[in-house]
Amino acid sequence: MDPPPREVYRAMLEGLCARSRIAAVLVDPSGRIQWASSFAGEDLAQAFDVGRSFVEAIDSVLRLEPGRTDALSTEPQSELRVSAKGVFYRHSLIPLEVAEPGSTLHWFLDVTHEKRLEEDFLHNLYQLKSMKEIVDILYESLSTPEVVYLCLIAVTAQVGFGFNRAFFLQVTGGRMRGRFGIGPSNHEEANAIWSRLAALNFRSLREVYEDFTRSGGVPDPRTQEIAVRLDFELKRFGWGGQASQELPGILGVLARGKPARVHASDPGSEVDRTLFSLLATDVVAVVPLFVRGELAGVIIADNLITRKPITDVDLNVLKTFAGYAGVALDRSHLYDELRDHVAKLQSANETL
Repeated sequence: MDPPPREVYRAMLEGLCARSRIAAVLVDPSGRIQWASSFAGEDLAQAFDVGRSFVEAIDSVLRLEPGRTDALSTEPQSELRVSAKGVFYRHSLIPLEVAEPGSTLHWFLDVTHEKRLEEDFLHNLYQLKSMKEIVDILYESLSTPEVVYLCLIAVTAQVGFGFNRAFFLQVTGGRMRGRFGIGPSNHEEANAIWSRLAALNFRSLREVYEDFTRSGGVPDPRTQEIAVRLDFELKRFGWGGQASQELPGILGVLARGKPARVHASDPGSEVDRTLFSLLATDVVAVVPLFVRGELAGVIIADNLITRKPITDVDLNVLKTFAGYAGVALDRSHLYDELRDHVAKLQSANETL
């Protein structure tokens, strides 16, 4: 019996591609495209024209991911490529002698969903490891300034949560005042700071903090200047009581007690308008910190330089972090009180 004609094979491939996430391309022995499924033509920007060099076509629309292993594939002749739109494809090939001696069939399977899940898993695993180190270091720290700076470094360091900037505002007596701020305030500072940190290649949060303490003084003067200008009398804006949860913007987030994104375009109070004006950013993560059930402070974090979106994953991690940070702040307050009490006793003894 004679083998089915090429048109039959192509029709079968076309049907297979139409029912799946697969795009197929048939390449002749000279390396030129003989046929491409319609899915390939639509999704890959009409690159696979009949008669065109296959290598030229694939390189024009799909970038090979160097160093990226395709853990989802067990095929030896498989590579991972990504389109300009961020779509991941597993590219595989097999000889197809039945079509023509020396010809090969290349197929592209859309594995974007699987790769996103894999990346999310690895990212979450990395953040869990970072969280353990952060918690260990926080619980080793005693003084309040040290705990606060460690919190800000954890939020901004690449070995931590990777935000561009972070500010700590203390809440006491109905007043919210900026105390500390770290991170670059413009692209020039960012290049200088991040290039230096990349060269030092810190492996742990402790190394970052030790470098910070060795430098002395204020590491980011402009950001620190912004921090101290954040000063709000909360009662002026209706703060206090159960009704505070209905307040818009940042004050509502603080009253509800859970980290959240706040955009400059969201309805808000004068607190929001002042903060966004000083920070010159369009979205922030607001992280309330509680000590024994009372609001003791808030961390404001943003991505002024990279403009990286603040995701729900970021907020979930910050929610966990906020609990540990609150406990560390409580311990540091107790330590500060004990230290002050001991100092007073020593002074009294010296007087006697």
